[in-house]
Amino acid sequence: MPVLKNTRWEAYCQGRFKKLSKTAAYLAAGYGGKNPEKNADRNAHKLERDHPEIVARIAELEEKVSRANVMGRQEALEALTRMGRATLADFIDHDQEGLAFFNFNKDIPNPEAVKELSCLFRYDKKGLPVGHVSSIKLHSPREAIMALAKLEGWEAPKKIAVDIRKVLDTLPDEALEEICSQELEEEGQEDS
Repeated sequence: MPVLKNTRWEAYCQGRFKKLSKTAAYLAAGYGGKNPEKNADRNAHKLERDHPEIVARIAELEEKVSRANVMGRQEALEALTRMGRATLADFIDHDQEGLAFFNFNKDIPNPEAVKELSCLFRYDKKGLPVGHVSSIKLHSPREAIMALAKLEGWEAPKKIAVDIRKVLDTLPDEALEEICSQELEEEGQEDS
């Protein structure tokens, strides 16, 4: 649904989408008249009741945001790929003296690969920090690859063991008779 042609209606919808109350959205949309605060709640209710396109527009705006917040198939595939390719080297940097340290700034290529991060601070006798030890665990590349395989349908079909006796016990007698008669007909056709 495109933007509503009535600018006040659209402004009202945008206000409701921004979680304003009906009254606040009604007043923010520029509606007034005599005693606007007194009649705004009733008039806003009437506006939505009499114009289903307004309710539909509010729902559409909320749905767009909802869809944008849900990870799609392609995004999931890309995230799993980055997780499968991640190595500790992606998170290690070196200082001016050549000492290695974990770099967790916003520029790391695949933060979703980090499963667990911990820091242990060491203090001297006076209680002053003298250093820390960082620990990082990444998601298993094998698990990421298995999830990718499942999403893409690469894995072989799973075999399921079925006890035919239990299945037959659940069928009504008419169905069993029909199955048996079909089996007899097929055996008769094979013999001739």
